[in-house]
Amino acid sequence: MIMKKQFYLFFLLLLCSGELIAQKSDNNSSLDNYLQVEGLLRYFTMVRKYEEYPIDTSPTEYQTKRSSNAVGLQLALQTKPLHHWSVGAAVYTSQPIFNNPKDEGGLQLLQNDQSGFTVLGEAFVQYQDKYNLFKIGRQKLSDYRFLADCDVRMAPNTYEAAIIENRKLQDITLRAAVVSGVKKVASTEFIDFINASKNLFREEPIQRNPIRGDYDPNNYDENGNYIGPRENLYLASMVYKTKKYSYEIWNYFVPDFVNFFYTTATYNFHNKLFKNSISFQYVQQNDVGKHVAGNINTYEYGVHFQSTYKNLQIIYAFNKVKYDENSLDGGSIIDMWGNDILYGGLFENGADQAGTVANTIIVSYDMDPFTVAICAGHYDLPNNMQDLFAEQDNNEYDLFIKYNPKWNKNLMVKTELIYVDFDTSYDFKTYEELHGYDTLHSYDNILDMRFVVNYTF
Repeated sequence: MIMKKQFYLFFLLLLCSGELIAQKSDNNSSLDNYLQVEGLLRYFTMVRKYEEYPIDTSPTEYQTKRSSNAVGLQLALQTKPLHHWSVGAAVYTSQPIFNNPKDEGGLQLLQNDQSGFTVLGEAFVQYQDKYNLFKIGRQKLSDYRFLADCDVRMAPNTYEAAIIENRKLQDITLRAAVVSGVKKVASTEFIDFINASKNLFREEPIQRNPIRGDYDPNNYDENGNYIGPRENLYLASMVYKTKKYSYEIWNYFVPDFVNFFYTTATYNFHNKLFKNSISFQYVQQNDVGKHVAGNINTYEYGVHFQSTYKNLQIIYAFNKVKYDENSLDGGSIIDMWGNDILYGGLFENGADQAGTVANTIIVSYDMDPFTVAICAGHYDLPNNMQDLFAEQDNNEYDLFIKYNPKWNKNLMVKTELIYVDFDTSYDFKTYEELHGYDTLHSYDNILDMRFVVNYTF
């Protein structure tokens, strides 16, 4: 019954979007005088296969498969400004199509049980003039770095927030925000930023509890989920940008949890043949107040070089994350509020785990209407026998093909193939004997196959 209701709702939204497209195509329509309409129809199929060795049971290799097929709609409406004021809303829906075995969920195209979802992702009031922007309500935060849309599944991340932006100073954008919750890609609920931080949700024995140091256990239930007071996120930033230089400073603060400082700088330098840029980034995270997640004391730094010759682009990126067994999850970067922007990240690897040293290269070529990209990355992680937060080194290889037909620029088709090859030479059995950690498993490889069709209107 629930799936049937979701299908009817999706069908109704589809009819409405078709009616809006028809009205927009009519130049005499009065709708455009009052309302801005944007939409996205998306089909997404994804298959993931991976092999693992559960060391605590036997040396037998197990292969696991996950697969999802979904069709969905993103429909956004916003009134035209009246004395600089407007209101807007957006609905996102994703529904199962074709074959979706219930035991193969978890890819975030649908809910974990492979059922569909529909959510009011945006609902806001906005004031905007030449220099200022004020916006309150559910909204995207597309330019807010670690709080970003992350629109890589069926629905983007959105936030419950009040934001202020000012652009009166030449080449400078100032931002401030109070953010009370985040809705992640396949969720229908807005949750607080402590619960949204991935490092608190590891289902692991107490010997490798990611929370380090002193904390109040009354803030957590028996499954390790945070049940303490919700905390808002407070943000301030300055972005300076010219054709040649850019410099950004961001600070994210969650009381009693973490203070998160991020800065990046870019220098663009061109010659007759090549357009080049070099960028640097630095992240520093520390616990604050009652430190509900225990000790947090970590950093990350990275460098990013990009060179473009006509339609050919080459990118090299490096980043390193601190390893500290006295810090949350060994020093992993808390970056899953919205978007992972660490330079060394690719499709599967976020390059944010404790102690990671990442080296990646991306080569892409635009041969309109096709764009082809090949990516490769090596991820060196702590794997000394004494390292409590040991992980496997791995290599990631990606192939990305995008097609934008000249006959319809609103249509986009893309295929992504991702392969992650893990180092299986690490002696996890000895690690288990040293640390008493009896459920650690070893991955052999992960293969992702993705196919996406987007139609925007």
